[in-house]
Amino acid sequence: MIVSYAVCALNNTEASGINGTTLISDAEHGSGGGIDNPVQDAPNLSRYEKFVLETMNASKDPCDNFYQYACGNTVAKWRTEHRYAQRHNLKKEIELELLSNMHELIMNINNSGNASGFERKLKNFHSMCRRSLAQNASTAIGDIIRFSEKAFAQFENESSCSLMGIMNRELGVQAVYKTSVHPNEKNASENLLYINTPLSMFTWDFHRYGRRRAIHAFTEILASFPNRTSSDADMLWTAQNITDFDYFIASLPNTVQSEGLYGENKSVYFPIINLNDIRNDFGHCSVEFLSSLLEETEEQLSHRKFVILTPELYPILERRIKEFDPKEFRLYLQLVVIARLLKQERSQLSEAQATTACLRLEERLFSHMLSRLAINDGFAEAKRQGE
Repeated sequence: MIVSYAVCALNNTEASGINGTTLISDAEHGSGGGIDNPVQDAPNLSRYEKFVLETMNASKDPCDNFYQYACGNTVAKWRTEHRYAQRHNLKKEIELELLSNMHELIMNINNSGNASGFERKLKNFHSMCRRSLAQNASTAIGDIIRFSEKAFAQFENESSCSLMGIMNRELGVQAVYKTSVHPNEKNASENLLYINTPLSMFTWDFHRYGRRRAIHAFTEILASFPNRTSSDADMLWTAQNITDFDYFIASLPNTVQSEGLYGENKSVYFPIINLNDIRNDFGHCSVEFLSSLLEETEEQLSHRKFVILTPELYPILERRIKEFDPKEFRLYLQLVVIARLLKQERSQLSEAQATTACLRLEERLFSHMLSRLAINDGFAEAKRQGE
């Protein structure tokens, strides 16, 4: 399953409106000005394009400005320059163009001063959606996503992920994202993920399809550590070849601005871990182990789907990363992440108490991991002697 997160939102963030241009070009309609009723004036629009324009026309919320202008101007560009029948042949060119334009646009926001048109709207969006209660932004982007997969399924996912990552990292968007589902995957309606923290980038899937790309996300995590050497990343690339290492990370890294922990204003990536992968890949024994460790029944554990790897785990990660056989590291990491977060979620401790409790929990997991390594070494030695 390849995730097509917000392909419409991503590929509709084109910069043609940067100087306040109309949403559908004057040349398209033979007029000399803007559009009072874009749907009536453009009767040949596709159903999706009509939806976009109608929504833009009806929107009253300032936080929807990003949604209106970004999405609308790209529809305009496609209508005037890349006819519908040609889009599938131009998808890569369009993607790269949109990615480049949106990146440039966002990079200019902080220097825009008395900006007008699209930049001003985007700046307003940026300010408003930084607030904790910017729910209207979530709704607007959620609307885009619900229509994105059917309308723009022909677009490659990687550029879309990159562009959405830029948007979220720079704008701090709070939104609802839906995963697309591989045709062979059942229960598609269950693949919904609600995130209330700014997203820094999109990676890939929650299940088996496209997992091989997930190692890139872990490379991002390594890059966030101070004094990290390239050999560490090389070790992990090698580990992937040994163990299908990308199961270790689930799909969606978030970003936080860590003030002082890793350096002033340094972005730190952390992933969401899919508990179903733990259950499916490591079997009942891992669930049983987690259950006893967390003093939580397997039934209680079964109701959890996702946990988030918090930045507090990074110092431990950094200390431990060279101490494990790569073949075992991903299991250790998944277990420690899940255990620490479930424990901390359930407890009503202060931050200091929770940190202490998690450290004790991590030590227990570390001991467990060492015992696993000893067992594996024993198996390997027995096999060698048998040969």
